[in-house]
Amino acid sequence: MSGCSFFLGERDCVEASFQSRAPSSISVSLSAQTIGQGENLFVTGRLPEAREGVEIVLDHVSPEGSTVRRTVTTEPDGSFSDRYPPDTSGAWTVTASWEGNEDYEGSSAAKGFTVTARPGWMAALGGYSILVGAVAVVVIVSFVLCWRRRTPR
Repeated sequence: MSGCSFFLGERDCVEASFQSRAPSSISVSLSAQTIGQGENLFVTGRLPEAREGVEIVLDHVSPEGSTVRRTVTTEPDGSFSDRYPPDTSGAWTVTASWEGNEDYEGSSAAKGFTVTARPGWMAALGGYSILVGAVAVVVIVSFVLCWRRRTPR
């Protein structure tokens, strides 16, 4: 773009060029719409315009409004993935975004998911609930087998 103006007999010219960036799109998918508290949420997505190593920001917004920000980088095909274990029950949102580059504008996409509370005894045991359950089954089966051997027939 260029233009000239005349003021008091003097010619003043300006030349400028503008380069616009193309729009971009980003997709985001979740492993589940509902997960249990402490379980892993798998976030995947793709940035079609990307090359390998592009930084993607994943903002996980809790029911209270606090944000956990995680960053991942794209693979050669523009795909990205992450695993996150939300620790609070309620409605969450995860937003994937990128800033763009010299050729493409930035973009973002969001998905919502729900985290359900664990029963009190499971919360108290944390990740050990399955182990405790398995040990309880082994103890009960051992007790029954020993009791059957001691009982005369």
